[in-house]
Amino acid sequence: MNWEAVSAIAEIAGLIAVLASLIYIGAQSRQANIHATANAEVAWMVALNQIFDGWVSDERTTSAIRNGFGSFNSLSMSDQALFQARVGSIVNHWILAKGLSQKGLISSDIVEEVNKHGYRDIVHARRP
Repeated sequence: MNWEAVSAIAEIAGLIAVLASLIYIGAQSRQANIHATANAEVAWMVALNQIFDGWVSDERTTSAIRNGFGSFNSLSMSDQALFQARVGSIVNHWILAKGLSQKGLISSDIVEEVNKHGYRDIVHARRP
């Protein structure tokens, strides 16, 4: 066997090793992305539940939100501020979800569901 044949075999073996490594790294990256997406969705939902739990755990907040959706101008100034602060957290949360969705970190289904029903429907469904 001459050195040219040995060199050709070594190049082919090297090429196969490189391709196998790239396939393995690609599979690992895909799996890591799936886990990161799932973790982001769980964190998003936990934060949303904490926001809603904060709404329903205090009767004044619950009343201000319920009445504010009916007629914001009928609220006292302090209840208007409370309404804006609590609803603002939901708006910020939705903006975060939209950004995460655009980056592929959470499912676009979450944003589409909120767009379809809106937070107002969710709030009225959860009121005590």
